[in-house]
Amino acid sequence: MQLTAFGHNVKVYRSQEEFHEDQGEGSTRFAPVCFIPTGTFSLGSTPRAFPEAIAFMNGIVVESSTFRNTHTGLPFHWALVRLPIGTVDVVLDASDVDRAPDVGGVVSGEFWLAGKLGAYPHRPVPWYRRIFGAFA
Repeated sequence: MQLTAFGHNVKVYRSQEEFHEDQGEGSTRFAPVCFIPTGTFSLGSTPRAFPEAIAFMNGIVVESSTFRNTHTGLPFHWALVRLPIGTVDVVLDASDVDRAPDVGGVVSGEFWLAGKLGAYPHRPVPWYRRIFGAFA
């Protein structure tokens, strides 16, 4: 499966040490590599009707590049990020973060998730099913 995470409310850290220092004392401290599917949790007493593809995650940057959107001309950052669930493609609006992700640094925040299952062999529909449908 290929998973892409589109960041919103994200911080980019140059190193794990910078990430740990930013968390401060007395607050909830997270590991530099974590994944919490927050879109599956309900807030308050009202249950969530459908889960949302949203997660809070921290991950280590394995690869990173900056690209320009061919339609808008605006820059965006891409990073391959290591998480407990594997590696994930992360996309960040360049105007939403202070800097481009550095290899070995940490990306932390809330992300909207989109996934794609692996390729499966295409099985052509027999001619008689195309004509008679499920009754054939």
